[in-house]
Amino acid sequence: FAEKLQLTSYTGGDAKLVSQQHDPTCEPIGVVGHTDTVSAWYKSDQPVHLVAYYMDQAGVWQFWDQSNSFPAATNYTQASWTTPTFPAGASRITIGLSLRAVGTVTMDDFGLVQN
Repeated sequence: FAEKLQLTSYTGGDAKLVSQQHDPTCEPIGVVGHTDTVSAWYKSDQPVHLVAYYMDQAGVWQFWDQSNSFPAATNYTQASWTTPTFPAGASRITIGLSLRAVGTVTMDDFGLVQN
């Protein structure tokens, strides 16, 4: 099922829909020194970014990095991005999409491939 993120007012920052960060045994394990290719299908009326988080040694989720922006798209469009190398001391990864303006993004079929 697709998920919809709607931002109705904006003063700064972004809104994100990210895979749940509640049970680390369910999140993919990152490989230190390797990259990951992240993808998602989306349609939106504003540009979007793919985002990634990692779990640090203390078990706390940290913002990791984000892609360049992908353009607004009226039909489902695939966004794909290769992350920087997975950081030392990190263990798990979560991914999502962010929106940085008043608008809507509908997203589906996220993918994560370790390189």
